[in-house]
Amino acid sequence: MAQKAVIDGLDREVNDFVNQDADLQGRCVDQNRCRAFVLQHRQNTRHRNSVLKLKVATNCPIWDIKIDIIEACAQEIIADNEYGGGQPHWQILEDLGVKIGMDRAEIQAATPSQWTQLSWDAWAGLMTNAHWLLGLIGNTCSERVNVPGYGTGGDQGVGLVWQCPRYLAGDVGTRRR
Repeated sequence: MAQKAVIDGLDREVNDFVNQDADLQGRCVDQNRCRAFVLQHRQNTRHRNSVLKLKVATNCPIWDIKIDIIEACAQEIIADNEYGGGQPHWQILEDLGVKIGMDRAEIQAATPSQWTQLSWDAWAGLMTNAHWLLGLIGNTCSERVNVPGYGTGGDQGVGLVWQCPRYLAGDVGTRRR
């Protein structure tokens, strides 16, 4: 019962956040935002899952949770056979960038924006210097906006991470400013 109350509370907070943020509602999606998404999220996927989330797994004393975190990281950086056709998520993002006309070498040579770096620094502090449960909650909340079911309208059915691919494919369900 307590576990369900915690999860329901996290869900309410994430949903409220998504409903208040224009970016998360797809109202700010355009070609340039999608290019920036490819450049930054590819890096984020690699760094967060090869460094930051593993810090949470390292500090977690519960074996099953530790293994779940490591398996999720493997989908992001090694291969996602469940949803990604065997490709890691960073590779899917890189291929998306190439598909929209970006140069693969440019994508691979990208450096973190100041905001991406700031986010990583904050995460590193949370994952390294805090109780493992805080790291787990931070990890969970940051991923939940990518899961279908949050927000309203057409984007509710796909989650944040699919807004740019839907926009670039001409899906009329994705809204622009």
